[in-house]
Amino acid sequence: MTPPPIPPLSKDDERIRLTRRHHKEKGTPCPDGYQLAKVLVIKKQTTNVSRIQRYLHAPYEVAHGYLMNMEAAGLVSRPNGKGKRAILIKWADYKGPGE
Repeated sequence: MTPPPIPPLSKDDERIRLTRRHHKEKGTPCPDGYQLAKVLVIKKQTTNVSRIQRYLHAPYEVAHGYLMNMEAAGLVSRPNGKGKRAILIKWADYKGPGE
């Protein structure tokens, strides 16, 4: 069973959508992919490697690395017994890329 597609982010995230489209068309990894992955995870309040991979059109290893970096930074929890992660920061509390 295929998971449902990720809905697009709101219109205030136009830069993210344009960046994704540009790199998808060029077939290149997104240079600020980690920041885009952080925005996706914090805004949607859910995550897994596959979601990041599909959204950024990134290889599994890259998406997994982003998630591990978020875990090390304290943005997401370690997986629970079912493999689910809790998002430890709310969108309203997110201050931007420097966080």
